[in-house]
Parts: sequence; structure tokens; C-alpha cells
Amino acid sequence: MTETSTRRDVLRGVGVAVTGVAVAGCSTGGSSGDGSGGSDGGEEQSGSWFPSPDALGTSGPYRSQYGDVAALRSAASSVDATSVVESRMGASAATRLVSDPSSIEAVGRAAAASGTDQFLAVAGTFAASDVRTSFESVETQGTTTVGSYTVHRLGNENVLGVRDGVAIAASDADTVRTVADVRAGEADSYADAVPMYAETAAPLADAHLRTLRPVRSNATATFEGLRFRGQSMTVVDGELRVVAALCFEDDASVPESEIRDRVSSSTEGSESSTLESVTVEGRVAVVTVTQPLSRLSG
Repeated sequence: MTETSTRRDVLRGVGVAVTGVAVAGCSTGGSSGDGSGGSDGGEEQSGSWFPSPDALGTSGPYRSQYGDVAALRSAASSVDATSVVESRMGASAATRLVSDPSSIEAVGRAAAASGTDQFLAVAGTFAASDVRTSFESVETQGTTTVGSYTVHRLGNENVLGVRDGVAIAASDADTVRTVADVRAGEADSYADAVPMYAETAAPLADAHLRTLRPVRSNATATFEGLRFRGQSMTVVDGELRVVAALCFEDDASVPESEIRDRVSSSTEGSESSTLESVTVEGRVAVVTVTQPLSRLSG
């Protein structure tokens, strides 16, 4: 088994793919009540990036991804944190939104079950004037105002909400308003509205990269009764800590032994992955594996 396949098989064995990992964590900066502060990374802000499914207008729970670029940059100065987050999240548009990618401190992305992106948000130390509002063959078709955001209508039928420190690309101005409202505490967040999301997110709260998504049916679940899953990556003391969180229907349905056996089998004899623990917190199983830092960019 190669090092690359080992890294992926470890998490595939418990129903998550490393290639989809993304995040939330802690960074510097803060926000005023309307989200109009300067720097915008950080645990408080990462928790409020994502609205409830009803507020966002999705048919049910959706996939959320968060990358704490500033915290990753601080923990692993040898890697290009912005590029890593962009690549891991599949958010290649993030660095095209601002003139100076090094000013990006956080990236958030939401996608519906169908795979359709709901929004891509970038936060950092940049000014509104540093955000690009026109692109090759996609010109601005006018602007409107949503709270502290100037919303640019783009020729591709999408919009871009901009203020100092934040840019939100979305399909319409209502989505920009919804994200702004949840960040200001004026709308229900995903964690407020969906207990399984909150429970799955809890073990991943300090990660540099985090992604959470619902499991639609037993037919697509790795384990019977699996309803929500999350995965994260965090750089700790020069190593990469990879965590998978699996949320089941109820406490009694968590197959702890089966999970442990699968992960142990995946990591046995591996020189690039070490199983640290398999624990159960309520109806959530948490698998923690450590890997060399080089795997972060692999």
C-alpha cells in the first residue's frame, strides 16, 4: 500500500474522504453586530458562517466547509496556507476575488445536496476596494445595498456582496443577506437548527480545515444508521491531525467496535498514518489519526 493510498483509505474506511476535508478554527479579528469589522476569521465567526437550511433555502441539511487560513498559516509556516485551503475545499475562486491573496484569513463554502454551490465567502484584512467585482467576460450589471454590503450583480446571473474584510459570492442578494444576518446573530445558524450538525461539528471545532455533510440514506452510508459525517485537518506540533466524526441515529446505533476494526486494519503497518484513538461521545464516533505534515499538501 502506498503512502498516498494509505492516507485516503484510513478515512474511507469510516465513510469519509480526505480529499473533501475543510474546516473551522480560531483566528484573530472580530466583528461588530452587522459583521462590518475588519479582520473576520476566528471561532465565533466560523460558527456563524452557515445559516439554517430553512434560512438558506435548501431542501434539507447541506454540506458546509470552512478553512481557517490565518490559523493554518500560523501553525505551518512552511506551507502555502491559502493554496492548501483552496485546494482542499475545491474553492479555486477564493484567491481570484481579492487582489492580494495573502490578506485572506478564512474561507467558507456551502453546497446543496445536489452539489450546487450556495455561497462562497472570503474574509480577511482586505478593504472592499481590493475585491474584484468584474472578471473576464463577466462584468458588473449594477449594484444594490444589503446592510453593510454593496451587492454587485454579475453578468453570469450571480452576485458578489462586498464590504471591508468580507466578500460573499452567491446566486442572489437574498443569500448574501442571509449569510450577513446569521453572522450578525439575527438569523438561525446551522448549529442552532440541526442538532446532528452541532454534535458532529463539536469534535472538529478547533480544526484548521473542516467539512460536514449529511448522509442521505442507508444505501449511501458506510455504517447502518449513519446520518451525518464530518472530517477535519489540524496542524499540531509539526504533525497533521486528521479527525473523522460520525453521527448516528441514536446512541445505541454507534458501531464502535466495527469502526475501530476498520480503522485499525487501514492503519496497520502504515508508516504514514498512526491511529491515535476511537472514542464515542453520545451518538458521535470520533476517529483521530496522525500523519506527517507533508500529507497536508499531498
